[in-house]
Amino acid sequence: MAEDQSDGSTDSNTSEDIRAVIARLEHDLKRLKDFQSDRDDRENLIREDARATHQRHTELLYKLNDAAIDNGNAAIRALLIINGGAVIALLGLAAGMAESDYFQINSLLSPLVWYAAGAGLSVVTSFLAYLTNSTYASYHSKAELSGIYPYIKGEQGRDKLLRWAKRFHALAIISAVGSLALFGCGIFNTYDAFFVI
Repeated sequence: MAEDQSDGSTDSNTSEDIRAVIARLEHDLKRLKDFQSDRDDRENLIREDARATHQRHTELLYKLNDAAIDNGNAAIRALLIINGGAVIALLGLAAGMAESDYFQINSLLSPLVWYAAGAGLSVVTSFLAYLTNSTYASYHSKAELSGIYPYIKGEQGRDKLLRWAKRFHALAIISAVGSLALFGCGIFNTYDAFFVI
């Protein structure tokens, strides 16, 4: 009978061991499901972060493009106004003084050429500003948006666009400075012309 009890207790120990193993497996399964759920949550957070980064990139693109265009247009308009206004003022002066005997129209030709060249160069600056903004916009529009960090990757050929955008930008700045310099030359020539008049 003692042997029967030991067999019963062995069966009892075995079933307890089995229950313990099952309990551990259920616990491990629950932890695995929690981990999977956490991983899914992390992946969702990464996707949301990627979408937010893409949205910020797009908004920045629009804001930078608008600001560059607005500021460039204002500067170019100012150059065109000061050079064109000087041409108009000198033509008005020439028309008013044309009837006088001692007036020499040739003395105003040199300043008129400087101011007209400055106005023309401001138009060239406007065109270069357009090319600059257009090329920068093309550069940013060719970005590859992805759900994997860093979320925005460069597409092949973007570097060439960036180089052209920088060239146009540099040429626009040189052209704007040239237009302003031509205005300065016109001022000095106008000053000299008044001594001849």
